[in-house]
Parts: sequence; C-alpha cells; structure tokens
Amino acid sequence: MAEQRANADRIAELGLGTVPPPGEVTPDALWRAVEDVAGDGHVRERLAWMRREMTAAGGAPAAADAVEKVLGLR
Repeated sequence: MAEQRANADRIAELGLGTVPPPGEVTPDALWRAVEDVAGDGHVRERLAWMRREMTAAGGAPAAADAVEKVLGLR
C-alpha cells in the first residue's frame, strides 16, 4: 500500500530505520537489513531520541486521546 511506503520513507528520513529497494526484497535481504539496523549505533541513538519525544508528548495515551477527539468520540 502507498501508505506503507510513505511510512517507511519517513522512518528512513528520521534515521530510525532503512528501506530496502523495491523489487529487491527477499528473505535474505530482509534479514541483512534487520541485522544492519540492529547493529547501527546511529539508529539506536535516533530511536532513543524518538522515545524521548514520544514520552514528552504524552505517549500512547495522548495519541489515543487525539485520535478519539478527531473521530468525535470525546
């Protein structure tokens, strides 16, 4: 789905992960990508940054409240 590509691109843009090239996604390529990301110190630093940002913004409860507000459930 196009939305998934947009999410993946944003994750890569923020330094939180990587996006395998379309058409080159195989089980071996995915495994290598997972190993590369898991061993990448920069990605770990960016994930810690994102964790702090999410916590400061109220975390999952605040996100759920915002969604419910937009949907008119609150």
